[in-house]
Amino acid sequence: MLKFCLIASVLAIPLFVSGCAGGVKKRVDEAHETAPTWFETQKEEVFGRGYPEFSSIPVTSPRGPVPQELLDGDERLNKEVEDLDNDPKAMTAQEENLEDPRIWAQKRREEVEKGVPKD
Repeated sequence: MLKFCLIASVLAIPLFVSGCAGGVKKRVDEAHETAPTWFETQKEEVFGRGYPEFSSIPVTSPRGPVPQELLDGDERLNKEVEDLDNDPKAMTAQEENLEDPRIWAQKRREEVEKGVPKD
């Protein structure tokens, strides 16, 4: 009996899904046929505003893939923060005579705005 129910459900599911898909297609076709007269004008106006079509958006960046070091950045920073929390003698960047983090961040922002990474 269980085997029969399993086979019946395997056969019934595709029929149910195809029936639903057919009904949706019919409703979409009816909506296109009965659309108000202003719909096409509004559609053209929206497309004319500079919104790109999804098919025209590139899937990959023209600059190439994102470097793995950037993808691993959060992990590295979390480890550094944990090390600083555990080290009682940890010093700030200024105490170690390193570059001020605000100046470093500003330089990186300028590089990103230019679109050409230097490092």
